[in-house]
Amino acid sequence: MSSLEVIVVEDNELDMLAVTNALTSAGVKFITISDSTKAMEAAIQHQPELAILDYRMPEIDGISLCRQMASDPRTAHIDVMFLSASDNIDDHLLGAHVKHIGAYNKSRPILELINGVVMRKLRKECAQDICEFQQFNKEIIERYSAH
Repeated sequence: MSSLEVIVVEDNELDMLAVTNALTSAGVKFITISDSTKAMEAAIQHQPELAILDYRMPEIDGISLCRQMASDPRTAHIDVMFLSASDNIDDHLLGAHVKHIGAYNKSRPILELINGVVMRKLRKECAQDICEFQQFNKEIIERYSAH
């Protein structure tokens, strides 16, 4: 079984520590970037399936970074989840019209974010298992059809 790979872009050390500790506990592979100006380069290099982006960062905010990733064919496949201290993050994201799969409020339990990440990991693993099963069935049918 392969593991979900995640890039975490967060400029606050304590928030980064909370997220990475939770990801480690969930068995998720990740890389961390504290400087948002280096995030796009890291996403291109590492090709994660998921990016967890801080909504507000000093150099490049999460919305702008999400838009950059969506417009670049090398990173357009990467799903995005946002971290925010704002209580109305969903309203901000709705108005920004950016592709994302979720938003996590930093004041809420970290478990909410990790549940979303772990569910994504499980869906990926199930999809791979289904593909393998379908391939196996196809091979069996072809073997018996040949006789």
